[in-house]
Amino acid sequence: MYFTMDSLNQIHFLYQYSLQFFLDIFSSVLLNNPKLQGVSDHGQRLSVITGDLFNVCYERVARGMLHNDRLTLAILLCRIHLRGVPSELGLDHEFTFFLRGKEGVVLTVKSPSLEGISQEQLEAMQRLSLRLPAFKNLAHKINEMPEFGAWLQQGTPEVCVPQLWDEEKPLSPIGQAMHRLLVIQVC
Repeated sequence: MYFTMDSLNQIHFLYQYSLQFFLDIFSSVLLNNPKLQGVSDHGQRLSVITGDLFNVCYERVARGMLHNDRLTLAILLCRIHLRGVPSELGLDHEFTFFLRGKEGVVLTVKSPSLEGISQEQLEAMQRLSLRLPAFKNLAHKINEMPEFGAWLQQGTPEVCVPQLWDEEKPLSPIGQAMHRLLVIQVC
């Protein structure tokens, strides 16, 4: 977690945090945590400490960040947290695409035109389909879905995101949420 906070200066030069700042967070979670009083089970204590460490870290760091950068911090902390969950180990490529999706790939293939979708959206969809195998049939799935244009025009499209990815094996709820997030990002 300290590494994440230490590298936030890549987002904005003012985001620089000392090791002492992180140690203060760590100490407050371990030593001054009222949620740990009366809890003697090691598993429960670890769960409380882990959850509070992420919460306190986010709350203290986000206070000094621009509003738009708080989402990046939340995603980075989520990524770290999920590395500790054995069932969610395969989401690193998705997180990387979410955070850096516009970088790197130079599009040389002519994007097929889809009704109601801008060129920028088409390029984002193409990058997604080229980088993540689960989305390789993205354009085909959109063409097969006549209600896609109506979904794009909704006021809250994040409520009912269509499944535009292929699943070799069923995804966990976290994996599904990550794939929905990617669909929303490119559309």
